[in-house]
Amino acid sequence: MKLSSSLIRKVAARTLLGIAGLVLLTLVLSGLILATEPGSRWVLARVAEQVNRLPGQQLSFGPVAGTLLGELQLQEVRYSSDSLLVTIARIEADWSLPAIFSRRVSVPSLTVNGSIVERTPQPSAPEPERNPADPLLVFNPLPVALEFDQVVVNDLQYRQPGQEFQLDHLQFAAGLNGQNLTVTNLALESELADIEGDLALTLADYLPMNLNLAWQYHQEIFTGSGPAAGNLSLGGDLTQLAVAHRLTQPFDFTSEGLVDTGVSGNDLSLGISHGSGSLVLPEQLTGIRLALRDLSMETHGSLDDLEISLATELDSDLASSARFTVDGRWLGDRLTVASYQLATDSGTLKGSASLNLADGLQGSLQYDLSETDPLAYLENYRAADGSDGLPLELTNLSSSGELTLVTGQDTVQASLQLEELSGELGNYPLRGGGRVEYLDGGLLVDNFRLAAADNQLSVTGSLAEQLDFSWQLSAPRLDQLMPGLQGRLNASGEITGEPADMQLSSTLSLDSGRYQDFGIDSLRLDASFLQGDLDGQVSIRRASLTSEDRVDSIETLELRVAGTESSHQATLQARSSYGDADLTVTGGFTDLAALNWEGAIADGSLKTPVGNWSTRAAVPISVATDTLDVRDNCWWQDTASVCVNVAMEDRTGTPVTRISGTINDYPLALFNYQNPTPTDSAGTPSLLPHLPETVSVDGEVDAEFSATLASTATPEVDARLIPREVILTVRSAIDEELPEAERIEPDSQSWLLTEPLVAARLEAGRWNLQLDTGLGRENSGSVSPAAGSIGVSASLSAEGALEGNANASLNDLGWLEAFVPDATDIGGSLTARVDLGGSLDQPSLAMDVALVDGQATVTPLGVTFSAINTRIRSQDNERIELSASVNSEQGSLNLNGQVDSPFATSRHLQAQLTGDRFQLVDLPDLTVAISPQLAVTADESRIDVTGDLRIPTLVLTLRELPESAVDVSRDAVVVDYPSDRPQLSSSIASEQSTVFNVPVVADVNILLGDNVSLNGFGFTSTVAGNLNIRQQANGTNLTYGELQIVRGDYRMYGQSLQIRGGKLLFFGPIDNPALDIRATRTVENVTVGVLMNGTVKNIRSQLFSTPALPDGDIIAILATGKPFSDLGQGEQDRDAVLGSIARLGLSRSQGLTNQVREQLGLDSLAITNTGGITNTTLTVGKYLTPDIFIRYGIGLFDHQSKLALDYILTDRITLQAETGEYQSVDLIYRVER
Repeated sequence: MKLSSSLIRKVAARTLLGIAGLVLLTLVLSGLILATEPGSRWVLARVAEQVNRLPGQQLSFGPVAGTLLGELQLQEVRYSSDSLLVTIARIEADWSLPAIFSRRVSVPSLTVNGSIVERTPQPSAPEPERNPADPLLVFNPLPVALEFDQVVVNDLQYRQPGQEFQLDHLQFAAGLNGQNLTVTNLALESELADIEGDLALTLADYLPMNLNLAWQYHQEIFTGSGPAAGNLSLGGDLTQLAVAHRLTQPFDFTSEGLVDTGVSGNDLSLGISHGSGSLVLPEQLTGIRLALRDLSMETHGSLDDLEISLATELDSDLASSARFTVDGRWLGDRLTVASYQLATDSGTLKGSASLNLADGLQGSLQYDLSETDPLAYLENYRAADGSDGLPLELTNLSSSGELTLVTGQDTVQASLQLEELSGELGNYPLRGGGRVEYLDGGLLVDNFRLAAADNQLSVTGSLAEQLDFSWQLSAPRLDQLMPGLQGRLNASGEITGEPADMQLSSTLSLDSGRYQDFGIDSLRLDASFLQGDLDGQVSIRRASLTSEDRVDSIETLELRVAGTESSHQATLQARSSYGDADLTVTGGFTDLAALNWEGAIADGSLKTPVGNWSTRAAVPISVATDTLDVRDNCWWQDTASVCVNVAMEDRTGTPVTRISGTINDYPLALFNYQNPTPTDSAGTPSLLPHLPETVSVDGEVDAEFSATLASTATPEVDARLIPREVILTVRSAIDEELPEAERIEPDSQSWLLTEPLVAARLEAGRWNLQLDTGLGRENSGSVSPAAGSIGVSASLSAEGALEGNANASLNDLGWLEAFVPDATDIGGSLTARVDLGGSLDQPSLAMDVALVDGQATVTPLGVTFSAINTRIRSQDNERIELSASVNSEQGSLNLNGQVDSPFATSRHLQAQLTGDRFQLVDLPDLTVAISPQLAVTADESRIDVTGDLRIPTLVLTLRELPESAVDVSRDAVVVDYPSDRPQLSSSIASEQSTVFNVPVVADVNILLGDNVSLNGFGFTSTVAGNLNIRQQANGTNLTYGELQIVRGDYRMYGQSLQIRGGKLLFFGPIDNPALDIRATRTVENVTVGVLMNGTVKNIRSQLFSTPALPDGDIIAILATGKPFSDLGQGEQDRDAVLGSIARLGLSRSQGLTNQVREQLGLDSLAITNTGGITNTTLTVGKYLTPDIFIRYGIGLFDHQSKLALDYILTDRITLQAETGEYQSVDLIYRVER
């Protein structure tokens, strides 16, 4: 039958229509199933059924919400197999159905919360060997692409026997398109580490890949290292990977190279280069500063045969420059080092080594050391550590030997063979050698010897199950060992027997030992333990430590121990510069192996500078390897006692020490000033601080204290001082320069401290301090109302943070008289508050200190200052504001200023001093009132003073020439002066231009008022004028201006000269003004006078008269009122004329003196000076015989006299004797040229 084409078309059309309808029906039914929650649950149930049919596998779902074609939530998902159990608390997924039509499966988000993966390893059959020609991975690409925009895994726990891992958060985006798998935005967070990165992987044979990761490990690799971090890059495939890694924390270290994995049939091998430009190892790891510069390391080969080479420059506290190289080979379970070398500028250490891990640990190291200056490394370390260097001199050290180590399951064996040791100790040869071996807790020493010139040490024997050990030291010349060390030292001993029945005997002696400031005349030690009897003795004679101002010494010390292991007694007798001690301790070992000892201080006495103390009852002591207990340790001095309890235990490897105690009825009078009673040239050492001589305290103090010290915790301390009936007495100082009969009994004032308290506490690393007391005036046993109070509260944290405040309110300031002896009747009230903050390194202060209505009488000035008001304020460390005012008589003085940055080196002061007729001095000989207008600025480099100083009143009456009025020569500079001539300290030639070593620069105008007069030595005057005083930083003092003698009179030898129009002109030096003075006298119808000019240090005088008279008559009339021809031989007229010639510094004085000499019949008469009028000397002389000449000289101003005798023995030899301030006898020989 032949079918027509139209029929075929109809059948085909109907068939296709049926298939399409069937497909459509299937899609509609599938959509209805997947798009509904019941349908989705039905599908997941079918999936679970299929999985559960597989052997050993189970899958189940809990509640399901949502659909498979939209948002889906699964809870309580559980999957298990023979070796794996996975439970998931919740899965949330969001599917994108339209992506299916573009051949993509898109999951915008997938979140997995609360997963636990537990793996139980199962024994597995060995995998069959793979043919390298077979592909490693066969992956058929999926027909659709997979896209996961965001995958989040939270709280994932992985467990397997002996291992547990917690993953806090994992997030990434992934896609699979054909064979290309990409993972981007990878972020993993866990308790141990964080990882970020991306991955590109081709699912083809050997998995070509490209991986980049940045990681951070949160734990410390070693103490103090901080977290570790780095970057890793992998490229290639599983046959060969290119590795590049850089460690960035805690130091910089790079590794780069190729790894042949062996997957392709080749052996596993690697070739990686490592390096670091500068690698500084933390001191917590090495104990010293150690830096590796230009580090390079090469690793080549397989894991069973790996060649290793390393080279680096070392920089450390021991040596600033060293080169270290290693060449070795790792052979599976052993390491061989063919050579290593450490080379420095002064030596080398080289050798070889081996390490075998096949059976336990077996290693050996051969070394060869050559070093010219070995102590330099220790010196460098000490210098970096800030401690002193060693005085040893060890050079040219060389040594060779071998160190071995062998460990087994229960054994440890180590040995050091010292083949050769040589060097130079100072100027003496050093030699040594021997062998030391450790085996299972026993020590064997085989003829170990060390010799340095005349000094020798030898040790030999064994300390094991059988004891046979001895030593011998002979050092008759300790100076050969160390510069500065002196003395003779000898020691010997032996140990024999068994550990349970040990026999020991030893001796040691040191004679004439000295090192630097320490010395000991003799030291003897003898000890023996024989047949269970213990006998030991230590004897010291004259051990001393000398410092600049004292010598601390132990004159004698005797310590004797005798008895048996279970019952023995120790006695101590010591005599020292701090006092004497006598102690007797009894007790015994209850378990010698455990070092358990029980005993007591049976008797004790101490004689010290702080009193004599003794025990009144036995003090029990208990000692063990992990405990110490001392209770009821009480010492008494009359009614005062000090008790201390100590308990220490170390039961858990963490030592804890607890200390507590009390002090009762301790007399505070021990802190009062003590008159020194020297017992030797260095004085008696003082263990207590003492109050000043003018302050004393009476009363008693109780105290309670406790402390807990633990190595793993911060200390805890609690202390309280409770003073009782404390009376503080302040006395005025006694003027020791006055004769004892003229000294005034000092005034004294007493205050009672009311409710005083001192407390300190350390807790959680923070110190808390508190001090509080009230003050009341005590008088004849009664106490006046409160005179004030003081309170301090402060804390210091472990980090150094400060916090606290201090308050004071004092209504009675009479106690200041003890510290200001020249002031009396001190009154006023003082209030203060200081707030403390910041840290120890940078403290901050805010303060407000005020003195209100103060007053004081200053006896040496003869004035009483009243209405004294002062205030010092600051809000922080940046500025302190100052203000003060004071009245005196009818005048006042005011100070205002500020100090910027007061606690920095850049501190700066600005102040203004103003006043009006302030009475500064009011004494019979001196009255001064000032009206200043001064500005003061200061910093670390200089003090500047500028402005005007008006002196409205200055009345000075000189009754004797002040010591400072006689200056030294202008070409002399005073750098020191004898104690009997203190006036030189104020000489013009001395340095006076600094205050607290800070130069003073001044530009001040001195303006004299209407009431300025100078009187003394017959001279009266009224002075006016102005001066400008300029002082430079180098001490130069320049003065400019003019002083006028408005009127004046000068009386000498009963005669009066009138001064009119005198002037002193200052052109620089203050001590040498120019003079222009005219003095006249009228006698009958004759007017005579003297015109003085020049300078003070070079006065030129010229006589004049009306009518004109000879100079002799003028000077005679000036001095005596009579002409020269009327002068007689009387001493009064003669002295008047001579004094006038000298005092007036007259020109042509030589002619006048010759005229007087002839009138008096003398062989010699001269007036000389050596640098000024104050050095003028009058000398008269007379020949007693032609060969004997006697002369007498007297200073006209300093009144020092001398008598001299010249005896002419020959024409060239003269014997000259002189007596006066100094005595001398000279023999003079003359040579004519």
